[in-house]
Amino acid sequence: LALNPLNDLARGSRGLALLLKGNNQEGIIDIKNALDRNPNNQTAELGQGLAMLVSGQYDRAIVALNQIIGKAPALDGFARTLRARAYLGKKDTADAMTDLNLVLGTHPGDGEALTLRGIAYSATHDYDKALDDLSKAIAQKGSVERYFARATIYEAQNKVDKATDDYKSATQLAPASVFDILAQAQSKQKIQQLGKRIPCGNSARGNKDETCL
Repeated sequence: LALNPLNDLARGSRGLALLLKGNNQEGIIDIKNALDRNPNNQTAELGQGLAMLVSGQYDRAIVALNQIIGKAPALDGFARTLRARAYLGKKDTADAMTDLNLVLGTHPGDGEALTLRGIAYSATHDYDKALDDLSKAIAQKGSVERYFARATIYEAQNKVDKATDDYKSATQLAPASVFDILAQAQSKQKIQQLGKRIPCGNSARGNKDETCL
């Protein structure tokens, strides 16, 4: 059969969209079909990298995304943010920061890059910078992942009320991506855990910073 570039592009794009929504099975089928017909389909290659990322195959995801970065200008920013996620999955914050700073150098207001850089700063305990990036991303548009990421910082700082508020916000929004789906499940668990930390402020000890189980 002769290749049909338009159909192949549409198939790759649909597969990528399905994967981003968390529909892995159908998405992977579309990506595989698109690559079988045209191994150079860059959108499908991007989808392949995303599929590996979501399944926790971080090294393979990085190898796949390396095939696109620097070669497809229209996809470069998105590919770098995905590669940054893979680096973060490997706890390699330095390489993640390199990708994210490159994206933000060109597009300072990129919400996804700000979110991920905030997560990277949080991983190195640079909470002020992390909160700054995440709050900027949330000001643009609140998302499950953004509220969850900021809540984890507040929790690390023992700001339980702020953490709980953000975790609740993360459970109330509709997930827009597979990353939101994962963050929402974690947020629900966190709310249950924090709910067991009953303040002791009204106890005989009267220390408002203490918590009772």
